[in-house]
Amino acid sequence: MRILAACVVLGAALVGCGGDAVDDRSAAESRPNESNAEEPAGEAQVPDSPSTSADAVDAQRDMRLVGLWKREIIANRRNAAPGYNVTTHVTSQLFANGRFRYGGGQSVITLTDPGRMPSTGMSGKSDVIEGEWKTESGVLFSKRDGASAWIPLGRYSLSGNAMVLYTLDGSKQLWERR
Repeated sequence: MRILAACVVLGAALVGCGGDAVDDRSAAESRPNESNAEEPAGEAQVPDSPSTSADAVDAQRDMRLVGLWKREIIANRRNAAPGYNVTTHVTSQLFANGRFRYGGGQSVITLTDPGRMPSTGMSGKSDVIEGEWKTESGVLFSKRDGASAWIPLGRYSLSGNAMVLYTLDGSKQLWERR
């Protein structure tokens, strides 16, 4: 349930396709001489019961996270016929009033088959999901519209226009501010 909830605000890597490589990166990660966010010291500890009153939520929102964020996920299978490459662009917008909008991204799919020309296609735009967001003790939380509970997405670290989200399953997601 927590992994699914993490998808709500900030996306998740493509899964399935056994033995396939998945590369999660953004344009900030691929540029040389640009510092990446450092991992926060210590283990990620999620508060047991986050505050839910409107005043507490406003007081505990890290305004440095406000803005439009983009993440690029690359999955490919090189050693099989046919091979493929899927690049998915994920966006999340965090508003100063505590609202978020996630989705509307697209995937570009390229199929390769030895002896044939590559074939490329594009997916339709993903659904847009909205809800509320907040931070508490360096942890990002979300609550999808219609849900009653806040979901901890993970610890975050900022450096310039880059954010690293250290999810509860131990993975890292690199986001770039747009």
